Amino acid sequence: MRRTTVMLAAAAWALAPAARARGEEAAMPGHEGMTATHGGEGAGSPGAPVIDNALVTVLRIRLAPHQKVPMHEVSARVVVWLTDAELRLTFSDGSTRELHQKAGDTAWLERQVHAGENVGARPLELIAVVPRAAAASPAGSAP
Repeated sequence: MRRTTVMLAAAAWALAPAARARGEEAAMPGHEGMTATHGGEGAGSPGAPVIDNALVTVLRIRLAPHQKVPMHEVSARVVVWLTDAELRLTFSDGSTRELHQKAGDTAWLERQVHAGENVGARPLELIAVVPRAAAASPAGSAP
């Protein structure tokens, strides 16, 4: 598992400069000042994909210092933090959670609805790896 996570993070780092060189970085509609190299899962989603195929979608997301993101739904995903981050999540029930991440931290994020705010003084950046349905994998293949 750790090896796979490290490989995903390395692939994300390697892809990012190439995507920027191709001009794929785009402003995220409805999220002023926030940029990403992937849009996500539906209408009104941010940007264009870094990787988007039958098995996985990879999003690169950046938030400026003190930037807020409105309430939105996210699917289950692996998150790899590229920078240190101080983030406040506010959930649909009004509860909040503070996250303090270090560059290189990796976590599984369950499907949820939340708003976000970069409460830090520096930009934050992360890679989100969104798996597709298991049915897309060949039958009998090992994970």
